[in-house]
Amino acid sequence: MLAWLSGHLLELKVQGQLGQPPRLDCPETWFRHFDFQNSGRLTKSELLRGVVKAFDCSQLAAPGTPSRRARSAGVLKLRDLVEAVWDEERWASGVPLEDFLGSSGLAERLRAALPQPPQPQPGQASGPASRSADTKPPTVSVEEALRLARASDFKTVQEDEARAKVRAEKQRQPLTQSPSRDAEPRRPGGPPQGGAQVLLASLLEAAREEGRLG
Repeated sequence: MLAWLSGHLLELKVQGQLGQPPRLDCPETWFRHFDFQNSGRLTKSELLRGVVKAFDCSQLAAPGTPSRRARSAGVLKLRDLVEAVWDEERWASGVPLEDFLGSSGLAERLRAALPQPPQPQPGQASGPASRSADTKPPTVSVEEALRLARASDFKTVQEDEARAKVRAEKQRQPLTQSPSRDAEPRRPGGPPQGGAQVLLASLLEAAREEGRLG
């Protein structure tokens, strides 16, 4: 569970370093963008997550689906589409780049199965599903994004350790600074604690002895 969570957190940080994902119109750029491990392959789950990030899945929801549920319903539909075009026997360990590209590659089959995004109106800002096909390459490579993400994680760990050390030091200070009862200073010239009672008893006893003798 921890390994799964760590892998997904690293993927999220790498995604933030790489920036907005390209469209499937640029299949090689799209493939390399989501190949976070630089393995030359994409697993089925990596492919599905990549399409979800680069495509407006709400377009796949059935007509009449409430807007608050459109995206989650579209993701379920997208999963069925990926299952339909995925060759489990050939790509058990992931689809390689050469099978992803080409006129009959997986990217082309995915594009044919997905609805075409609406064309933006002049002056309208384009979203993830309506970006231009000539998407600029990412400003950093996957390797550089991984390095930056790991450096960020290491810095966070160091800061957490420093804060924990400061908290522990503050918790120890009251214990070392609080005076002990046994260590309370005696008043100058005064008898030790309980000495007054002892002295008074001695004087009374001496007075009684003196009265008996007289």
